[in-house]
Amino acid sequence: MNTKELKKYTKRNLFTRQCIGDALISLMEERPFDDITTSDICKRAGVSRMTFYHYFYTKTDALNNYIQEIFNSYVQTMEFPVTMERLKTYEHILNAVQFFDRYAAFGLLLYKTNQYQVLQNALNVYFEEYVVPNYSGSVYDLYFYSGALMNVYVKWEEKGRKETPEEIASIIFQMLTP
Repeated sequence: MNTKELKKYTKRNLFTRQCIGDALISLMEERPFDDITTSDICKRAGVSRMTFYHYFYTKTDALNNYIQEIFNSYVQTMEFPVTMERLKTYEHILNAVQFFDRYAAFGLLLYKTNQYQVLQNALNVYFEEYVVPNYSGSVYDLYFYSGALMNVYVKWEEKGRKETPEEIASIIFQMLTP
């Protein structure tokens, strides 16, 4: 589900969806993703299976929605139109690192539970929705940039954040500038 589709939901709908996502994340901290059932999620979230299926087809859909909500919050910090030139600035990279650092435990949980691709897919969707319409270059440049950001960020978190966000942003910025 993209960010435009999410806008049609009421606060109650969003709250219910968030409860389902929170329940799924909580369960992922306890056991492997593949061992979590829809019934487990519903019980933890305090919703019926009918409610779950009203919003999601699968637990992966619920996880994707949870991540999309995080990216929606990130989009609110952006200047529009989003251009590749803006994205490659030190200021933007630092903003991205600092924003997503707030979700470090969640990102590491996804990495450790082999759900890392869900994060990368969400970042790719963000680029497709907000950058591609204003970008005349190759779409592969965007995917390269997306993958580089995500991989450096996740490795930084995984290795215990020994560098400051400013140092990580500087490293990424230097890699992107000739």
